[in-house]
Amino acid sequence: MKLQPSKILFWGLSVCLLGFASRSSALDLCRAQDDGERGEGSKRGREVSFVELSSVTAAWKQPVTPDTKKRTLHIKVAGKTPKLPEGTQVTVHLCWRRETLQEFSLTIDRTKRFSAEFAADQVDACLKDVFIRTLIAFEKQPPEVQEMMTSHPETFWLGTSPWTEVFHDKRFDLGTDEERQKEQEEVREFFKSKVELVSALHARVREEHAAAIAKQRFQKNGAFDAPAWQRWMEREVRTVLRATQQEIRDRQKSSKFLPHGRDLGYLVDITNAVARIAIDNSKKVYEAHKVEFDNADLYPEKIDTNTSKNATDKFIETRKAQLLESQRLISTEDADAAK
Repeated sequence: MKLQPSKILFWGLSVCLLGFASRSSALDLCRAQDDGERGEGSKRGREVSFVELSSVTAAWKQPVTPDTKKRTLHIKVAGKTPKLPEGTQVTVHLCWRRETLQEFSLTIDRTKRFSAEFAADQVDACLKDVFIRTLIAFEKQPPEVQEMMTSHPETFWLGTSPWTEVFHDKRFDLGTDEERQKEQEEVREFFKSKVELVSALHARVREEHAAAIAKQRFQKNGAFDAPAWQRWMEREVRTVLRATQQEIRDRQKSSKFLPHGRDLGYLVDITNAVARIAIDNSKKVYEAHKVEFDNADLYPEKIDTNTSKNATDKFIETRKAQLLESQRLISTEDADAAK
């Protein structure tokens, strides 16, 4: 069936109008999203600055009392906030890359100026390019401040709260280059020692497993001595694994290891894979001697066996190569060969 020319014209105009409407809607949506992203505190996309940071300094201070050996990082910030009501609560974030090292609270007084010093006792690392980020959340403000903000919508558009400002122009370093080099050497030594420890444990488990199955070890009166095997597993294997995994968890909380998160992940994989293989080998020993399994061996307490891939010798060697190469303990060529 052929369409009449008038119907074709009507159809064409409808498509054009629909396309124009769709394009207009898309543009409106883009503008709305743009307003929300650029206009922190603004209804029409106009950038608003609530905090004017004039200076930020960092200094390590030695302990006051002899029984405290750890030095503490002190951060001092100064500036003004002419647009904020008295009593406004400002959260100050000490940041490195995408990580918040520590946060502090600042209350704006009637002078609209601030000069505050914070003890960053959670920071123990010498990092480069640390910066300050401020955050003002409407819902966390005192009632009188909320009332003041609500009465000035031209300045405080509540739909964009919390209001965040990042001060990359005031970036600073923690510590000296020499201190950072020393810190890197300490981190490298930690990884090296743990890889050596876990590797030796892995080899020992396989050796004792083979000896137990061959009836060369853990024998009593010509039969498999299950309690002796159990004691050895607890004393020589599980105790070491628990301590090592706890050390890794402690390092994951330390700011010194923030730049080494991937390598800590490699070490977790290596340690947990060795734990998984040790448990599997213990089960094989019981099966070889047709002895009932011991739950303490198969389901040991406070030992993590989760890995990103199946726990195999090849997987362990690959992760070791990746870790040692990343820490520059072996060459790229040696790492490729090990993988």
